[in-house]
Amino acid sequence: MNVPGNELVYIDSVNENETKCARKNSTDSNFKNVEMVSETTWYKNVSLDVSNKCFDVNFKLDTGAEVNILPRYILSMFKVNPKLNKTNISLTTYGNFNLKPNGSLIINCSTDKLKNVPLPFYVVNVKSKPILGLRGCTELKLIEKIDSIECSISKNELIKQYKNVFTGVGEFPNEPYHITLKDNAVPVIHPPRRVRFVWL
Repeated sequence: MNVPGNELVYIDSVNENETKCARKNSTDSNFKNVEMVSETTWYKNVSLDVSNKCFDVNFKLDTGAEVNILPRYILSMFKVNPKLNKTNISLTTYGNFNLKPNGSLIINCSTDKLKNVPLPFYVVNVKSKPILGLRGCTELKLIEKIDSIECSISKNELIKQYKNVFTGVGEFPNEPYHITLKDNAVPVIHPPRRVRFVWL
């Protein structure tokens, strides 16, 4: 839902996990969705470069999230106080709790695969896990979009390989199958259907 003069964002839970070091303005859209879509939770250490200080943060990877979330306590923990950009976005957790971010900022992020990738983050006053949303996961190449699957065998090769399956009407192997009906079963005859049963 859209809130007049404001913007609404859904986020899941955002808990602390610190490590060491490695690497340094966004536009708000009308509606962003940030919520967990799976019980399986993935985490990844990402190196942040903030105010010329670099430190590692353990992020929860949430592809259902449209924004990246950085709790304020993490910045305080590493003694950095960057200037934040004002934002009109309102964040709403999965349980419908409202969060007003302190602001947003662009942070250069690094992983073992990529270095210094600028990503937008919303800073919030919550003691919870930082979230790396869909955009962050994609730009840091932590997830990969697969558009197509290549088949290594052609249709004709498949039919040739399993000829017995595609030849004739087919029958159950070994003994004939015996179907047992209930004692009070009443036989029913249906006329041919004008519409295929699977379409009904």
